[in-house]
Amino acid sequence: VFLGAVYLRQGSSQMARDHFMQAKRMAPANPLTYLYVARTYVVEQKWSEADKEFEAALHMDPHFSAALAEMASGWSQRNQRDKAIARLQQYLAGSPKDARIHLTLGTLLGQAKQVEPAKKELEICIQIDPKGPEAYLQLGSVYQNSASLDAAVVQYEKALALQPKSATLYVLLGNLYLQLGNRDLGLKRYQQALSIDPNSAVAANNLAWAYTRDGGNLD
Repeated sequence: VFLGAVYLRQGSSQMARDHFMQAKRMAPANPLTYLYVARTYVVEQKWSEADKEFEAALHMDPHFSAALAEMASGWSQRNQRDKAIARLQQYLAGSPKDARIHLTLGTLLGQAKQVEPAKKELEICIQIDPKGPEAYLQLGSVYQNSASLDAAVVQYEKALALQPKSATLYVLLGNLYLQLGNRDLGLKRYQQALSIDPNSAVAANNLAWAYTRDGGNLD
């Protein structure tokens, strides 16, 4: 499994699958090996093969939320979002405390522009797992996409408190603060992004644009 994971990170899905298949033969009752094999098929966009592996994992362990979440996300990528949402809702009817599935469902609902249902699912996820940054990030995205920028900032700042080394979050917040008219805090967030990732072209470009827009300079 370890070697398979290394090959998968390197982009060699076939080599990864060979190792994961060997692990599956050695431990045919372990649903995790089926999940790993499914991931190699997802990389190659061999969706039907991936779904078979996901379903096999879920047959062994109906509460294997990682397999369900990844399968539903794959359906959404294939324009089968309604199918994915229905499957997740069905699961949550019997397992209402699964934070990962609430997160996945909230994310898909947000992508479907179902703002209030999305917020509800993400807020439930946060109640169950308040230390998970992804739910705050997704909730911020829902607010941002519905033009509730102040509320989006609140959620992104909460995510940042849990991921203080995320240059991407600093850039997101810099963008929002500028849109809200808070130039100083926007510039500060871009500068903080660059302190974490000096090679961030997005942060550097946005910082330069923010200075020159208002007649300032970078000296």
